[in-house]
Amino acid sequence: MLLAIVAAIIVLFSAGCRDYDNYELIEKDVTISGFIKGIIIDGPWEVSVTQDSENNSATIQYNVPSHKIKAELRPNGYLHLKLYNLTNYRNVKLKANIRAAALENIEGSGAAGIYTYGIFLTSSDITLSGASTIDGFLGMGDYIKMNLSGSSKLKKCQFRGKRIDATLSGASDATFAQAEVNRCTVNGSGASTFRASGFAEETNFTGSGASYFYTFELESENLDIELSGASNGEVTVNHKIKGNLSGASILRYKKAEDIKNVTITGGSKIIKVD
Repeated sequence: MLLAIVAAIIVLFSAGCRDYDNYELIEKDVTISGFIKGIIIDGPWEVSVTQDSENNSATIQYNVPSHKIKAELRPNGYLHLKLYNLTNYRNVKLKANIRAAALENIEGSGAAGIYTYGIFLTSSDITLSGASTIDGFLGMGDYIKMNLSGSSKLKKCQFRGKRIDATLSGASDATFAQAEVNRCTVNGSGASTFRASGFAEETNFTGSGASYFYTFELESENLDIELSGASNGEVTVNHKIKGNLSGASILRYKKAEDIKNVTITGGSKIIKVD
Protein backbone atom coordinates (compact mmCIF):
# COMPACT_ATOMS: atom_id res chain seq x y z
CA MET A 1 0.00 0.00 0.00
CA LEU A 2 2.81 2.42 0.94
CA LEU A 3 4.62 1.80 -2.36
CA ALA A 4 1.39 2.44 -4.28
CA ILE A 5 0.89 5.76 -2.51
CA VAL A 6 4.48 6.84 -3.21
CA ALA A 7 4.12 5.86 -6.88
CA ALA A 8 0.90 7.87 -7.15
CA ILE A 9 2.58 10.93 -5.66
CA ILE A 10 5.44 10.62 -8.16
CA VAL A 11 2.99 10.37 -11.06
CA LEU A 12 1.05 13.41 -9.86
CA PHE A 13 4.25 15.40 -9.41
CA SER A 14 5.52 14.45 -12.86
CA ALA A 15 2.19 15.32 -14.44
CA GLY A 16 2.42 18.80 -12.92
CA CYS A 17 5.88 19.44 -14.36
CA ARG A 18 6.51 20.65 -17.87
CA ASP A 19 9.50 19.20 -19.66
CA TYR A 20 11.29 21.85 -21.76
CA ASP A 21 14.02 19.58 -23.08
CA ASN A 22 12.86 19.87 -26.72
CA TYR A 23 11.97 23.56 -26.68
CA GLU A 24 13.91 25.96 -28.90
CA LEU A 25 16.76 27.87 -27.25
CA ILE A 26 16.09 31.60 -27.73
CA GLU A 27 18.79 34.28 -27.51
CA LYS A 28 18.00 37.86 -26.49
CA ASP A 29 19.94 41.03 -25.65
CA VAL A 30 18.95 42.75 -22.42
CA THR A 31 18.48 46.52 -22.62
CA ILE A 32 21.36 48.14 -20.76
CA SER A 33 21.39 51.90 -20.20
CA GLY A 34 24.43 52.66 -18.08
CA PHE A 35 26.84 50.49 -16.12
CA ILE A 36 26.12 47.13 -14.50
CA LYS A 37 27.30 47.35 -10.88
CA GLY A 38 25.84 44.14 -9.48
CA ILE A 39 23.86 41.02 -10.33
CA ILE A 40 20.85 39.30 -8.74
CA ILE A 41 20.33 35.77 -10.08
CA ASP A 42 17.20 33.87 -9.05
CA GLY A 43 16.96 30.33 -10.45
CA PRO A 44 19.28 27.81 -12.13
CA TRP A 45 20.94 30.28 -14.49
CA GLU A 46 24.45 29.58 -15.77
CA VAL A 47 25.99 33.05 -15.72
CA SER A 48 29.36 34.24 -17.03
CA VAL A 49 30.43 37.73 -15.92
CA THR A 50 33.47 39.47 -17.45
CA GLN A 51 34.85 42.71 -16.02
CA ASP A 52 34.54 45.53 -18.56
CA SER A 53 34.55 49.20 -17.54
CA GLU A 54 33.82 50.45 -21.06
CA ASN A 55 31.16 48.27 -22.69
CA ASN A 56 28.48 46.85 -20.41
CA SER A 57 26.07 44.35 -21.93
CA ALA A 58 23.99 41.26 -21.19
CA THR A 59 22.77 38.47 -23.47
CA ILE A 60 20.49 35.70 -22.22
CA GLN A 61 19.50 32.31 -23.64
CA TYR A 62 16.42 30.39 -22.53
CA ASN A 63 14.08 27.60 -23.60
CA VAL A 64 10.99 28.61 -21.62
CA PRO A 65 8.20 31.05 -22.58
CA SER A 66 9.49 34.62 -22.32
CA HIS A 67 6.81 35.63 -19.80
CA LYS A 68 8.25 33.05 -17.38
CA ILE A 69 11.54 34.95 -16.97
CA LYS A 70 12.61 38.42 -15.91
CA ALA A 71 15.73 40.14 -17.23
CA GLU A 72 16.11 43.81 -16.39
CA LEU A 73 18.64 46.40 -15.27
CA ARG A 74 17.35 48.18 -12.18
CA PRO A 75 17.88 51.93 -11.62
CA ASN A 76 20.60 51.15 -9.04
CA GLY A 77 22.67 49.36 -11.71
CA TYR A 78 21.86 45.83 -10.54
CA LEU A 79 20.97 43.34 -13.27
CA HIS A 80 18.15 41.00 -12.16
CA LEU A 81 17.61 37.60 -13.80
CA LYS A 82 14.70 35.50 -12.54
CA LEU A 83 12.78 32.33 -13.42
CA TYR A 84 9.19 32.17 -12.17
CA ASN A 85 7.60 28.97 -10.75
CA LEU A 86 10.88 27.09 -10.64
CA THR A 87 9.43 23.89 -9.14
CA ASN A 88 7.17 23.26 -12.15
CA TYR A 89 9.96 22.95 -14.70
CA ARG A 90 12.29 20.21 -15.90
CA ASN A 91 15.24 20.41 -18.32
CA VAL A 92 15.22 24.19 -18.28
CA LYS A 93 18.16 25.90 -20.02
CA LEU A 94 19.00 29.38 -18.75
CA LYS A 95 22.27 31.07 -19.67
CA ALA A 96 23.59 34.61 -19.50
CA ASN A 97 26.76 36.34 -20.72
CA ILE A 98 27.38 39.62 -18.94
CA ARG A 99 30.01 42.34 -19.25
CA ALA A 100 29.96 44.43 -16.08
CA ALA A 101 31.86 47.42 -14.78
CA ALA A 102 31.82 46.22 -11.17
CA LEU A 103 30.34 43.63 -8.87
CA GLU A 104 29.56 45.54 -5.72
CA ASN A 105 26.58 43.26 -5.05
CA ILE A 106 26.13 39.60 -6.01
CA GLU A 107 23.05 37.58 -5.06
CA GLY A 108 22.43 34.01 -6.16
CA SER A 109 19.55 31.69 -5.21
CA GLY A 110 17.80 28.60 -6.52
CA ALA A 111 20.95 26.76 -7.68
CA ALA A 112 22.39 29.70 -9.60
CA GLY A 113 25.86 29.14 -11.10
CA ILE A 114 28.02 32.28 -11.50
CA TYR A 115 31.46 32.34 -13.16
CA THR A 116 33.53 35.53 -13.14
CA TYR A 117 36.47 36.64 -15.30
CA GLY A 118 38.81 39.56 -14.75
CA ILE A 119 39.62 41.59 -11.63
CA PHE A 120 36.76 43.57 -10.08
CA LEU A 121 38.10 46.71 -8.38
CA THR A 122 35.28 47.18 -5.89
CA SER A 123 34.04 46.24 -2.46
CA SER A 124 31.53 43.41 -2.70
CA ASP A 125 28.51 42.04 -0.84
CA ILE A 126 27.82 38.40 -1.74
CA THR A 127 24.69 36.44 -0.77
CA LEU A 128 24.25 32.85 -1.91
CA SER A 129 21.47 30.40 -0.99
CA GLY A 130 19.82 27.24 -2.25
CA ALA A 131 22.94 25.43 -3.49
CA SER A 132 24.17 28.37 -5.55
CA THR A 133 27.81 28.78 -6.61
CA ILE A 134 30.31 31.50 -7.49
CA ASP A 135 33.44 30.23 -9.23
CA GLY A 136 36.64 32.18 -9.83
CA PHE A 137 35.95 35.60 -8.24
CA LEU A 138 38.97 37.98 -8.16
CA GLY A 139 38.47 41.23 -6.28
CA MET A 140 40.28 44.24 -4.81
CA GLY A 141 38.66 46.83 -2.52
CA ASP A 142 37.97 47.76 1.08
CA TYR A 143 36.10 44.56 1.89
CA ILE A 144 34.33 41.44 0.71
CA LYS A 145 31.31 40.49 2.80
CA MET A 146 29.46 37.25 2.22
CA ASN A 147 26.54 35.23 3.55
CA LEU A 148 26.35 31.64 2.27
CA SER A 149 23.58 29.18 3.19
CA GLY A 150 21.93 26.00 1.96
CA SER A 151 25.00 24.15 0.66
CA SER A 152 26.17 27.12 -1.40
CA LYS A 153 29.79 27.46 -2.51
CA LEU A 154 32.32 30.19 -3.17
CA LYS A 155 35.18 28.64 -5.15
CA LYS A 156 38.64 29.89 -6.08
CA CYS A 157 38.11 33.36 -4.69
CA GLN A 158 41.05 35.78 -4.46
CA PHE A 159 40.77 39.06 -2.60
CA ARG A 160 43.09 41.89 -1.59
CA GLY A 161 41.81 44.63 0.69
CA LYS A 162 41.12 45.56 4.28
CA ARG A 163 38.86 42.72 5.40
CA ILE A 164 36.97 39.52 4.70
CA ASP A 165 33.69 39.01 6.58
CA ALA A 166 32.00 35.63 6.05
CA THR A 167 28.90 33.99 7.51
CA LEU A 168 28.50 30.35 6.46
CA SER A 169 25.65 27.99 7.36
CA GLY A 170 23.91 24.84 6.19
CA ALA A 171 26.95 22.95 4.89
CA SER A 172 28.19 25.87 2.81
CA ASP A 173 31.79 26.12 1.65
CA ALA A 174 34.02 29.13 0.94
CA THR A 175 37.57 28.96 -0.45
CA PHE A 176 40.06 31.84 -0.68
CA ALA A 177 43.45 31.56 -2.37
CA GLN A 178 46.28 34.06 -1.82
CA ALA A 179 44.17 36.42 0.27
CA GLU A 180 45.83 39.60 1.54
CA VAL A 181 43.77 41.44 4.18
CA ASN A 182 44.10 43.24 7.49
CA ARG A 183 41.30 41.22 9.10
CA CYS A 184 39.50 37.96 8.33
CA THR A 185 36.31 37.24 10.31
CA VAL A 186 34.39 34.00 9.73
CA ASN A 187 31.29 32.64 11.48
CA GLY A 188 30.60 29.04 10.46
CA SER A 189 27.71 26.81 11.54
CA GLY A 190 25.87 23.68 10.43
CA ALA A 191 28.84 21.71 9.08
CA SER A 192 30.13 24.59 6.97
CA THR A 193 33.73 24.80 5.76
CA PHE A 194 36.14 27.70 5.32
CA ARG A 195 39.42 27.23 3.43
CA ALA A 196 42.04 29.90 2.85
CA SER A 197 45.65 30.64 2.00
CA GLY A 198 47.59 33.89 2.06
CA PHE A 199 47.93 36.43 4.88
CA ALA A 200 45.54 38.13 7.31
CA GLU A 201 47.01 40.29 10.05
CA GLU A 202 44.18 39.48 12.46
CA THR A 203 41.79 36.51 12.29
CA ASN A 204 38.57 35.84 14.15
CA PHE A 205 36.90 32.43 13.73
CA THR A 206 33.65 31.21 15.28
CA GLY A 207 32.58 27.64 14.50
CA SER A 208 29.65 25.53 15.69
CA GLY A 209 27.80 22.40 14.61
CA ALA A 210 30.78 20.48 13.21
CA SER A 211 32.14 23.34 11.14
CA TYR A 212 35.73 23.24 9.85
CA PHE A 213 38.45 25.81 9.22
CA TYR A 214 41.19 24.58 6.85
CA THR A 215 43.58 27.52 7.20
CA PHE A 216 47.09 26.18 7.80
CA GLU A 217 48.11 28.14 4.69
CA LEU A 218 46.50 31.40 5.89
CA GLU A 219 49.19 33.02 8.05
CA SER A 220 48.06 35.51 10.68
CA GLU A 221 49.67 37.44 13.50
CA ASN A 222 46.91 36.81 16.08
CA LEU A 223 43.78 34.65 16.30
CA ASP A 224 40.60 34.96 18.35
CA ILE A 225 38.65 31.68 18.13
CA GLU A 226 35.46 30.08 19.46
CA LEU A 227 34.80 26.44 18.55
CA SER A 228 31.88 24.33 19.77
CA GLY A 229 29.81 21.32 18.74
CA ALA A 230 32.65 19.13 17.46
CA SER A 231 34.07 21.83 15.21
CA ASN A 232 37.66 21.77 13.98
CA GLY A 233 40.27 24.39 13.19
CA GLU A 234 43.67 24.23 11.50
CA VAL A 235 45.53 27.52 11.86
CA THR A 236 48.95 29.12 11.48
CA VAL A 237 49.49 32.01 13.91
CA ASN A 238 52.73 33.87 14.52
CA HIS A 239 52.00 35.24 17.99
CA LYS A 240 48.88 34.86 20.14
CA ILE A 241 45.79 32.61 20.14
CA LYS A 242 42.93 33.31 22.54
CA GLY A 243 39.39 32.00 22.82
CA ASN A 244 37.31 29.00 23.86
CA LEU A 245 37.06 25.37 22.76
CA SER A 246 34.06 23.30 23.87
CA GLY A 247 31.90 20.34 22.90
CA ALA A 248 34.64 17.97 21.69
CA SER A 249 36.15 20.52 19.32
CA ILE A 250 39.76 20.34 18.15
CA LEU A 251 42.18 23.12 17.27
CA ARG A 252 45.44 22.27 15.51
CA TYR A 253 47.93 25.10 15.28
CA LYS A 254 51.37 25.99 13.97
CA LYS A 255 53.94 28.46 15.30
CA ALA A 256 51.91 30.34 17.95
CA GLU A 257 54.03 31.62 20.86
CA ASP A 258 51.18 32.29 23.33
CA ILE A 259 48.11 30.05 23.84
CA LYS A 260 47.60 30.61 27.56
CA ASN A 261 44.33 32.48 26.99
CA VAL A 262 42.62 29.52 25.31
CA THR A 263 39.94 27.92 27.54
CA ILE A 264 39.34 24.21 26.88
CA THR A 265 36.24 22.33 28.10
CA GLY A 266 33.95 19.44 27.19
CA GLY A 267 36.56 17.02 25.87
CA SER A 268 38.06 19.53 23.43
CA LYS A 269 41.75 19.57 22.47
CA ILE A 270 44.41 21.97 21.28
CA ILE A 271 47.30 20.36 19.44
CA LYS A 272 50.54 21.87 18.17
CA VAL A 273 51.60 20.67 14.71
CA ASP A 274 55.19 20.91 13.51
